[in-house]
Amino acid sequence: MKEKKKNIQEKRKQTLISIVSPRDPFIETVVEEMAKNGPILGLLAQKNFDNLVLLVQPNLKERALMTREYINSRYPLINIRLMQLNISDVINYLEILHVIRDIIRYIQEDYKNDEYYINVSCGTPQMHTCWVLLAASGEIPAHILNIRETRHITKDKGYVLELDFSAPEFPVIKSNILQAEILQTAQPNIKEAIKRFDFVADHPLMQEVLEKITTIASYNISVLIQGETGTGKEVTARLIHLLSPRSNSNFVAVNCAAIPKELIESTLFGHKKGAFTGAVSDFDGKFVQADNGTLFLDELGELPSEAQKKLLRVLQSGEVEPIGSSHSVQVNVRVIAATNADIAKMIADNTFREDLYHRIAKTVIDLPPLRERITDIPKIAVRILDRINLQLLQTKKFDPKALLKLQAHPWTGNIRELENTVENAVIFTKGYKITEKDIQLPKPIHKEKIYNIPVPYYGFSLPDYIADTRKKLIHQALSLANGNKSEAARLLGITPQAVDKFLKEK
Repeated sequence: MKEKKKNIQEKRKQTLISIVSPRDPFIETVVEEMAKNGPILGLLAQKNFDNLVLLVQPNLKERALMTREYINSRYPLINIRLMQLNISDVINYLEILHVIRDIIRYIQEDYKNDEYYINVSCGTPQMHTCWVLLAASGEIPAHILNIRETRHITKDKGYVLELDFSAPEFPVIKSNILQAEILQTAQPNIKEAIKRFDFVADHPLMQEVLEKITTIASYNISVLIQGETGTGKEVTARLIHLLSPRSNSNFVAVNCAAIPKELIESTLFGHKKGAFTGAVSDFDGKFVQADNGTLFLDELGELPSEAQKKLLRVLQSGEVEPIGSSHSVQVNVRVIAATNADIAKMIADNTFREDLYHRIAKTVIDLPPLRERITDIPKIAVRILDRINLQLLQTKKFDPKALLKLQAHPWTGNIRELENTVENAVIFTKGYKITEKDIQLPKPIHKEKIYNIPVPYYGFSLPDYIADTRKKLIHQALSLANGNKSEAARLLGITPQAVDKFLKEK
């Protein structure tokens, strides 16, 4: 049993987290040829890592890019990621603790089940202290690594020192965040959560979505998120999870469309060794992995009928029965599902179970496409460019006319399509300013989708649909006109009195 555990641990990937310092990538000397490895390169020379997360302070961006370049050339197998370290006061312990906790949550989501190492040789003494406190208390499951100056290295004292928190001389440190009775206070508010996910939601339609998210987050009910491809369904699900009492447990995402039909039940519910050809060992399944946390089922409409039946049973009983097992496993999981399919039509066509829909859709969140919240488009484009600029030596910015061009496009692929367009503009723009000519707009793949005409079904109401469309158009016009009723009326081709009447009817 011990040997089996050891083998599992050996297979875990190792992720190093390090702040970039002014001494990276090299410690400069009077004679350039004698320059020594900086703290990060020096550590990589002593220990192997699969992933490297470089935390970048705004004034050290060029150093970070140079460090990444040298590491790529020396250690091409290491996966490197840059993350911004937004600390305004580098000696403020509370601010540092807050930022570090946010960073670790991000890293744990992206590098699940990895073994984490933190290089504390960089950053201020206050940052060093905060890393040690969080790791020693068990709040951050990580090894703390420090490096010695060359002059202090001896036969007994090597270059790398790992802190041993189990030593009897080390004081016992307890984290309040780990105490169940105050877990609620560790959750971020909606503003912090939006900032963490770089979520733009200034348009009135998105404000309604945010209000719904904050209302339902603390309730243990299943949620169905509906919206076109690229509207941000997974980010919305992560927001709900982050604002919920389950935020300190796993968020497990499953794309139902990406899993072969013959493996979907095994993936969700698990299997026992020998249950079918290829089942060489036991597998817990996504429900067990998400126990006490949140399971996100993307592309719900792609679930085959047998998997729908079993999913309904799990939602009703809270018990999962792995394939090949005669015993059930009790789980406590909140399910958030998402789809871009017309579930009502699928129910009418008998391709989706109506009872499963009602079990999952306790609350429904409809995400509007970009063309219905066009005032958000320039802000989203700027955020995308800010992320890309982190990877560039020479940052770029938009010309105002370029943003207007982006705003006027229908974006049938929504945010994902906008991201691709901005990335291409950055690549092909020769100067530092992205102009209107540099924006190569994609051709709509399905023009009819721009109008989003629904397929009528039993229970469909044409008056309700027209009233809802009218409401959205008036909100959109008011946003473009900055709340000016007369200007909004001119955009819509109606009278200001009609706009005023609509506002009074709300």
